[in-house]
Amino acid sequence: MNNVNPFEQGVSAINAGQLEQGIGYFRQAVVLNPRDAETVASLGQALLWAGFRKEGLENMEVAGKLLLNSAKKSRKINDVVALAEQLQTCSEFRQSLRLVQQAIRINNTDARAFQLMAQAHLRLNCRKQALVAAKLAAKLSPTDAALNLLIAEINSKCGETGKAQKQLETLLSQHTHLSPELASRVHREYAIILDKQGEYAKVFQHLHRAAEISLRLPDIAQQDSTLVPHLLENYQSGFNQTLFNHRKLNHPANIQQTPVFLIGFLRSGTTLVQEVLAAHSEVMVADENDFIAALRIELERISEIKGVVSEQLANCSPQDIQHLRNFYWEKVEACYGSTFSDRLFVDKTTLNLIDLGLIVFVFPEAKIIFIQRDPRDVCLSCYMQTMAASAVTVHFSSWQQTLDLYVAMMEWWQHIHQYVEHNCLQLRYEHVVTSFVPVFKDVFSFLGLSWQDKVVDFHRSAADRFVASPSYHQVSRPLYQSSVSRWKHYSSEFEQAPEGFHRLISKLGY
Repeated sequence: MNNVNPFEQGVSAINAGQLEQGIGYFRQAVVLNPRDAETVASLGQALLWAGFRKEGLENMEVAGKLLLNSAKKSRKINDVVALAEQLQTCSEFRQSLRLVQQAIRINNTDARAFQLMAQAHLRLNCRKQALVAAKLAAKLSPTDAALNLLIAEINSKCGETGKAQKQLETLLSQHTHLSPELASRVHREYAIILDKQGEYAKVFQHLHRAAEISLRLPDIAQQDSTLVPHLLENYQSGFNQTLFNHRKLNHPANIQQTPVFLIGFLRSGTTLVQEVLAAHSEVMVADENDFIAALRIELERISEIKGVVSEQLANCSPQDIQHLRNFYWEKVEACYGSTFSDRLFVDKTTLNLIDLGLIVFVFPEAKIIFIQRDPRDVCLSCYMQTMAASAVTVHFSSWQQTLDLYVAMMEWWQHIHQYVEHNCLQLRYEHVVTSFVPVFKDVFSFLGLSWQDKVVDFHRSAADRFVASPSYHQVSRPLYQSSVSRWKHYSSEFEQAPEGFHRLISKLGY
């Protein structure tokens, strides 16, 4: 008799990196035990990881109801709070908020529940509600440094910089009791406050300290800082005229729907452009997704050649390319259902810039919108942000590496641009914020869409929508120009920049 538990098999498969098999086992487990919240939640989270957002959320909602029913009897909300936290790790803040609000009605003595409520409100641009929830959390756990940092961050975003500064200074005075992660975040947030207060001479002292501490964090330490630079070098040699001539000969004739790709470097203004496009009734924007990353993995799976994307593409038949195009749209539909079918679909994933060679090979007819911003403002903004650890953001733990990475990415852009310029519109962030209407009339014309006056009020719709990028709180405000030439307050920090960085500035006309 076979006593193998499909739930345990699913857990083992997930731990082994076998996501598809894990989902299959979890489906079996749910059939056998449909009222077990852990089983249903595990299926939901695995589906979210795999990009099946709609089905994943449906299962997470079922799990939430099961846990809430149990909590109403026991008055214990730990499992409900844990599920709400899982939802936030998947960037599902709206559903997390609904769940944690119901949990608090059952038991209002859990500080973590109020903290999650505050985080969800903040990410959904409800700052006043976030501050109320964060203060309630701190009242329940007054010595929690993470909560006090959260209150300072919210105060800063609410314009209460004086309050935020005092709160951060209190935390800095307790630095020996802070974890490395919290210490790094406190120094970065304090640098942002000093910048807002005009105390520019002290800013980089705290940014450098934050970067130095962040190098000790496990998530940062395990990243390979050579990965992206080496990848870009390989792409520059592999994506050449010979390869794109091969594409012309072997591209499938069956071309149906085509996405638009919105790209740039981090902190270059892609989120601002995204929100303006999203305010148009005939546009749907997918914000920071992994569709192209999944496409790259699928190319690896179907290829006889392992590891080198340009060589894999050179070996693709027209049928392979059609398969990859279909695969992309299957991923989109799994995430959004069919809601995009009657609108222009814009894929805004800023760092798709890295995979632009793959994109233009599979979608040669796709329109590309590239956002350029003064390199000095971009690098300054990246260095000031706390971002999730990755092979890209690991470079922001060093000022020198921040500048070096930017140069490498722009050299790649200048190389690949020759193969996309006929379908590419380049925007300057500085023009976007100073000449909004004429710039975006050109953008919508490029996309084949008519102008709609309501896009001028893009910030109103952005305030009601989750935005994945770190600038979520900025795009919910009307246009502002304070971020233009911000670097001038720190001009001395750029004096020792590599020569390639200075050449790039000149070449770009800044």
